[in-house]
Amino acid sequence: MEIVKELYEAYKTMRKEGTTVPIQVKKKVKPEKYQVRKIMIDPPGWCLIVRKLNGLYECVALTEWVELARTELSFPYLLIREATLVPLPSFLYLSEEFLENYTKAVAKANEKIVEKVLDYVLNTRLPTKGIYRQFLEEEITRLEALSLQEILKNIEKEEIKASVITLILPHAIRKALETKYAQIPLAKTQEKTLRGKNWLGYVEDGKLKLYLLKNLEGKKIRIKLSGQKIYEGEGKKQIVIENMPEIPDYSVLEKELEVESV
Repeated sequence: MEIVKELYEAYKTMRKEGTTVPIQVKKKVKPEKYQVRKIMIDPPGWCLIVRKLNGLYECVALTEWVELARTELSFPYLLIREATLVPLPSFLYLSEEFLENYTKAVAKANEKIVEKVLDYVLNTRLPTKGIYRQFLEEEITRLEALSLQEILKNIEKEEIKASVITLILPHAIRKALETKYAQIPLAKTQEKTLRGKNWLGYVEDGKLKLYLLKNLEGKKIRIKLSGQKIYEGEGKKQIVIENMPEIPDYSVLEKELEVESV
């Protein structure tokens, strides 16, 4: 167990010194079914393309941190030139543009091993506690953040004609949030893709593009920011909130912004 602790500390150190901002590859290779691809972040991520689905490629997340990724089931191994990889219990949804520009094709799996990988991912569960659970939660969250960003971009692309509500955040609420969070530490990577209760969002150019869960579309909703109501009315597919505050870490909005049915 001591070696597992040492590996976990090494993983955390590499995460701290690395970055989740992907680096663009020099040579682009089109994504294909059953490709194993290296995601160019630091430390690197890995994925196995399963199929194309609704404009995105459905992939299984992989990791080279084999000894930290153990669950209740024995996992299949993918042996490639660069590393030994095992599946994580997580699916990623990535665009062709992202895969071409920010991942490198490193191998191609056969159908038999893909079936084993899918069987493992669909049937295993995270450990209830301990280092294994901590690692899996952290690594899955790190990779799913990239996936979430691609999902949101795809939603926006497919719903250009969808009705949009634009809200202007009152100056008083903006200033209150800037004052409240002015002293919090600057996020090492300014995460602009957000996940709140009943919503997904993306901060860009001083605007928060808000996407509601489908069960709230067309229903009467209330949106509150920092406890103050900023909208009450019909829930649309996209709601844009302009005049957002400038704060060191936008992840605080995941708790500050509430969307509820009325």
